[in-house]
Amino acid sequence: KKDNLGISNAAFYINNGIDLGDFSDNTYDFVFSFIVFQHIPRRHIIKNYLKEIYRVLKARSYMQVQVRGYPGYLANGVPAYQYKGFDSFYMGLSRKKGLPVPVFCGYDTLFGAFFKEGEIADVASKIGYRSIETFYTSGNSRYLWIRGVKQ
Repeated sequence: KKDNLGISNAAFYINNGIDLGDFSDNTYDFVFSFIVFQHIPRRHIIKNYLKEIYRVLKARSYMQVQVRGYPGYLANGVPAYQYKGFDSFYMGLSRKKGLPVPVFCGYDTLFGAFFKEGEIADVASKIGYRSIETFYTSGNSRYLWIRGVKQ
């Protein structure tokens, strides 16, 4: 906070890391998050933040947030569609001497939990968002955006 004392048109909060409890329901016209959720190492926390954003948005207001998309490739170039994400880790398939070998990797705060486009869109839809759009930044599948409207 001390570093930001000269910024008069913004307020800075430290929260509990799992919700937006400091903010009232139906208050904001727009919520935007960039390069934050991609570092959260648990899917259920990201899902909860999407619920909380829905709660604090006014009706007919928008959110746009960036999450981690596919985790990329294993060292031997196994493509991303061969990954499956879970709450705190993901599983991929590698090959050793031509045979498939499962690889398990935990999420951390550098490489947080990832979502595929359909997964994050489904999460948003179940929360209640409408007019949902998903897209990647400059064709890079590691940076997945989701945009939606609270009805």
